[in-house]
Amino acid sequence: MSTVRFTTGARLPFKTAVRWSTARRAFLVGGQQILSRRMLLRLVLAGSKFIIVCAACWDLYLTAKYVESLPSLELNPLARFMMQLDDGVEAELTQAAVFLAAKFLGTFLVIALLDCLWHWKERTAVAAAVGVAACQIALVLFLNC
Repeated sequence: MSTVRFTTGARLPFKTAVRWSTARRAFLVGGQQILSRRMLLRLVLAGSKFIIVCAACWDLYLTAKYVESLPSLELNPLARFMMQLDDGVEAELTQAAVFLAAKFLGTFLVIALLDCLWHWKERTAVAAAVGVAACQIALVLFLNC
């Protein structure tokens, strides 16, 4: 049975100690390195981008499914304006094409900007991606509740 030593000097027994090693910059499980900091950041970024894309796809699906009631249900004034660009606010999928294209393009742009930010500042990219993913989760909860 291994133990984990805290800064106070107290020892707590654990079967497998999981800790962050600042010297090796890696997560250790039972003394074995399993994940470097960079790999952990990559995993969090990839997971966040997956959440962002899934939430955007769900939003696009709901937009296409409920297009006939969309003019009365849409709360965003910019979205209402985009729907009016296609021959007024009517209940046809072809008349919401600008709105759907803008949603798709916005998601694509966010993912591309997160990738560009990753090559510049990795930790900032992960923080931004987690923030956007949290907002997308809130959007999905708002749409489904």
